[in-house]
Amino acid sequence: GAPRLRRREGDTGKQSIIKTAMMIHPIAKWALCLGIAGVHLGTCQTDLTQLRVVIVAVNDFNTNSQFREETDLDSKMLAAGKNLNDYFIKHYDVTPAFLYTRKDTSASALRKWFSNNFVTTQPTVTLVFVLTHGVHLHINANTLFDSDLYLATSDTLSEDSISGTGLKARGELIDSFKYMPTGSSVFLFLDTCAAGSIDSTGLQHDLKADPDHRIMIIASSKAGEKSYDARFTRTLQRLWQQPSRGCTH
Repeated sequence: GAPRLRRREGDTGKQSIIKTAMMIHPIAKWALCLGIAGVHLGTCQTDLTQLRVVIVAVNDFNTNSQFREETDLDSKMLAAGKNLNDYFIKHYDVTPAFLYTRKDTSASALRKWFSNNFVTTQPTVTLVFVLTHGVHLHINANTLFDSDLYLATSDTLSEDSISGTGLKARGELIDSFKYMPTGSSVFLFLDTCAAGSIDSTGLQHDLKADPDHRIMIIASSKAGEKSYDARFTRTLQRLWQQPSRGCTH
């Protein structure tokens, strides 16, 4: 079916757009030419002074992690992250923050990085790509925040223990965007299993409470679905490299 679209018009314009990538080609083409705060990918012009790119590719897990058993998937995530990194350097002269080593993608390192690296003096447009294992967990609490998408870090040992070390997509990742200056925009690309589970009543509550930032989330899968071989990220890059028609901004 067609992708879901939820939109809230806030005081600063489009507050949030959340899509679950059930049809990757239309979504990728849509993202290609979507003009927000001066950034237009593909054949469109880009204000490089405002553009930031962050790539997190968790692929080198601890030796005793069950996720380390999927070495073929890990290598594909790393390759996709490296290709994306090279793409932005080559085509936009923008050097992404590329986090992929075991040390840089541990729970403590990622939490520290996302807490400290979005403080800037002027509004920015930031593209954040996350490639890792994702698990949708329900918390036994009758509140708005009773579930979240947990993102595996390099020191996450298993799905059973991910709630202890995994990065919470809504509770921590989205929360870190509030440190950006007013007027900043964020494109978050989640290439994980169950990526669509980031969408929840709690997320809607958080977005409505923050009218100062514009956030768009594109997920590679619905809440109950798997994602495979970093295909989402690889397809995005392939489509962005194709000549784009109708990009008129």
